[in-house]
Amino acid sequence: MKRQTLIIYIIAIHMALIAALIKTDAFRKLEEKVGVVSEEVGEITPFYERILRYHKRISGNAPPGAVQFIGDSFIQGLCVSAVANPAINYGIGGDTTYGMLQRISEYTSLKTARAIVLAAGFNDMWRRDNAAIAQNYSQILRTLPANRPVLMTAVFPVDERLIDAFKGRNARIADLNARLMEVCAADQRCRFIDINMLLMDKSGNLAPRYYDGDGLHLNSAGNAIWIEALRLRLATLRPSTSSSLK
Repeated sequence: MKRQTLIIYIIAIHMALIAALIKTDAFRKLEEKVGVVSEEVGEITPFYERILRYHKRISGNAPPGAVQFIGDSFIQGLCVSAVANPAINYGIGGDTTYGMLQRISEYTSLKTARAIVLAAGFNDMWRRDNAAIAQNYSQILRTLPANRPVLMTAVFPVDERLIDAFKGRNARIADLNARLMEVCAADQRCRFIDINMLLMDKSGNLAPRYYDGDGLHLNSAGNAIWIEALRLRLATLRPSTSSSLK
């Protein structure tokens, strides 16, 4: 009887371990496929810390008057020099608004930026509600240098047809963007950029011709639309808002 109990106990332990491995592997595969941060992974990852070390080196040599981009994988995959010259890319794939808050103070170069471009929020959806994401954005704006113009990009839509985890995301993204627009409007330095209508097909999903196979990340064609919108908005900044680059 004791032997039978022991065998059952050992089998139960092995099954629990296998289940844990399967769950971890499933989350890992999801993250690799769509570049998101799940609840199973800490927000300040080894990848985040490694890239931040590189960013700090870049910040120390950044030229005054550069347009500086902070965000997640959308920023990391953006050719920022196509938007402005000089430009600096501080994107970290998988980052959240929480992660951005932790690193903004490390970028001393922001004090001399011509403008600061922000783009993040999708990864937060696996961790916090829209109100908390908007609150983090409010804190980000308060943390940035007070005299620098800010361009805040709406969270992009996804193709809900491609991945089960995306089901219902676009409705939530629309609600989040409405909140972010309000946050931006409350700060006189901030301008909100929303190109989502240009990226969606008739079904309201991210159009396949604009994403990179994963239903989420913009490809070169999608980025071209974003780049043009950023360039046009930067051109409207008054000289007085980008002066005093000391």
